Amino acid sequence: MSSSSLAGEGIPIEASRSSNVAEALLNPPVSTATTSHRTKRARTGSPTPTEVDPTKPSGLSRLPLELLAEILLYFRTTKTLLNIARCSKDLCLTLLNPASAYIWRRVRAQCCVAIPDPTPNFTEPGYAAFIFDSGNCEEHQSKVAKYTKIMTSTKRNYFKWAVQLYKWKEKRLELQLRTKTANENITRTIATAEGWSDRDMLASQTYGRLHRSSIDAAEPIQNADFAHIKPIVDEEMTKMFESRARRTEEDTLKNLRNQVEKHYNWIKSSTPKDKIVPTLPQFRQLPVIKLIQSQQSPTSTDVVRDLKSGLLAGMLDEDLKKWVLAAREAFGAMLGYPKYKSASKTKLHPAQRVTARFRCKRCGKEGRKYAQDGCLDFVGVCNHVCHDSSMGKRAKDRWDPGFFEADVQVIGAIKRLLTLANLDEETTDSFSVASTVASRIQCLSCESRLMMDFQTMMCHAHRHDEMEIALLPRADATNSLAPTHTFSRGVCAKLMLPTGQAKTFRGMRNYGCRHCSAVASTSITGADAISGAAGVSAIASNPPKANFSKPNTRKGKFLVKSNPGTRLFIFDGLVSHVKEKHGIERIGDEDIFCEVALTWKK
Repeated sequence: MSSSSLAGEGIPIEASRSSNVAEALLNPPVSTATTSHRTKRARTGSPTPTEVDPTKPSGLSRLPLELLAEILLYFRTTKTLLNIARCSKDLCLTLLNPASAYIWRRVRAQCCVAIPDPTPNFTEPGYAAFIFDSGNCEEHQSKVAKYTKIMTSTKRNYFKWAVQLYKWKEKRLELQLRTKTANENITRTIATAEGWSDRDMLASQTYGRLHRSSIDAAEPIQNADFAHIKPIVDEEMTKMFESRARRTEEDTLKNLRNQVEKHYNWIKSSTPKDKIVPTLPQFRQLPVIKLIQSQQSPTSTDVVRDLKSGLLAGMLDEDLKKWVLAAREAFGAMLGYPKYKSASKTKLHPAQRVTARFRCKRCGKEGRKYAQDGCLDFVGVCNHVCHDSSMGKRAKDRWDPGFFEADVQVIGAIKRLLTLANLDEETTDSFSVASTVASRIQCLSCESRLMMDFQTMMCHAHRHDEMEIALLPRADATNSLAPTHTFSRGVCAKLMLPTGQAKTFRGMRNYGCRHCSAVASTSITGADAISGAAGVSAIASNPPKANFSKPNTRKGKFLVKSNPGTRLFIFDGLVSHVKEKHGIERIGDEDIFCEVALTWKK
C-alpha cells in the first residue's frame, strides 16, 4: 500500500506533499520495514577516493518540454512514464511538474485497456504509481495492518471507482495472457524461418527482454519489432550455439578420458606384475589413445569394449611395446649401455637386470611399493609418479627418462653380492639372489656389522659410498644373533602403518637398537630409561637393582644409567635414538630388534 493509495480511500493529499511524491517516484517502496534503531559501524580505515568521471546528462533531460512530450506520447502505458521518471532527478522533476500532467493523461487515455479516471485527490503521476506499484506503505510501514483495521469500519466513498479499477485490472490481465500466446506463436514462426529453437530465442538476452516487456505492456510483438533487433539476436544466438558446442565437446572429451582411465585400471589389474605399463598420463599419449580422445563425435559409446577386442586392442598392444622399447633403450644408455644389442636370447637387457636400479631426481622418493627397497627397478621407473607435495598436478603428470638417474650405490652393492653368491647378472637366475642369500648379508662398512636380507641391503647401501659386504654361511649367520634378536623383514614398514594395531605396537617398550646391542657385553635387563609419571609407576612395580641414581629434583625426572645395549624403547623413541646417537635419518629393519615377537592380525 503506497501513500497514494491512502488518497484512494478518501484521505486528501495536500499540495505541499508533492516533494514526497517525487521522492516516492525516485525511490519505489520496498518490501522490508526499516528498523527503529540503527547500529553505527566503526570506520576501519580512510578509503582513498577514486576519481570518477562526471556522468553525462541524459539526452531526454536536455530536450525542450514540447519535444519530450512528442516522444513520450508514443507510449501506451503510464508504467513506462514511471520508469522514465525514475531514471534521473531531472526527468522526475520535469514529469512531476503540473505543466506535464497532459502527457500522463493522454498516455493513460491511449492505454491498451482504458484506465478509469482518477479521483479528484489524485495527481496523474500519483495515480500511475498507485496502479502499477506494489509493496508496503513508505510512510507507515508496519502500521499498515493496524490502519487497515480502522478503515474497515469507515464508509468508503469510492466504492464505485474501486469496482471500475478492479474490472480494468481483470481486462488487463486477460489481454496480457492473449499477448503472451500471440508472442509465443510469432516466436515459433520466426524460429522456424531462421532455423532456431523458440526456447533458444526466448533464452537470448535481447529477444527475451522484448518478449517480457511486450507482455507487460500488453502489446504483441510485430515482425517490424523483430527486424530492428534481428542482427543483435543473430549474434547472441551464434554465441549461444558456440558455447553449447564447446560444452558438448568438453563433456564428450571428459567421458572419453574417463573410459580410457577405466581401461587403464583394467590393464594394470589384469596383467602380470612383471609386465610394464606406463603411467596414466603417458598412457594417454599413446597414438591410439590420443586418436580416441581426439574424437569430437565418437562412433562408439563403449570405448572400453572396443579397446578390449578388435583392431584397437591390437593397435594398443603394439603402441605399448614401442613405448617399452623406447624406455628400455633410454635407461640402458643411462646404465652405460647405449644402443645395446645382443644375439643371445638368454641374456637380459641391461635395463631389465637385477642390477638396474634408479632414483628420481625430482622428488627423491620411491612410493609405497618400493619404500623398503629405497630405489626403483625398470618396472618401478616406468610406473613412477612423483610424490612431492610442492609440485603441481601438471608437473607430477610429466614423465621423462631424464628425470631419473642410476643408483650407483645400490648397483655396486648388488654386483658385489652377486659375485659372492656366484650368480651372473645377465641371466634370469640372478633374480633368485633374494631367496638364495636370505638374511645372511653382513655389512662390513658398519662398525656394528649389521645383518640384513637383499631388500634391506639395497636401502642400507645409501648409507655408504661403497658398501662392503660379506655373505655368511647359514650356521654362522644364525649364531651371530641372539635367539630373540633374529632379523625380521618389514617390521618398520608395518609399525609405520596408520592402523590401530600398529599404533598399539608402537607404544610398546619392546624395541632395541642393534647398533648398541652389537657392542654391549651384557644382555637386556629390566632396567631402562624411565621418565615422567609413567616412569614412577614402572619403578614402583619393578625397581631396578643397579645403575639407579637419586631423583633429579631440578628436572623432575629419574635418571637411569643403564647399558645402552640393554635398553628397550617404544618405537618412536627408538627412531629418535637412532637418529640422534647414530646419525641415521631413515630407520630400517637392520637397525631394530623386537624383544618379544609381534603377532600381526591378517
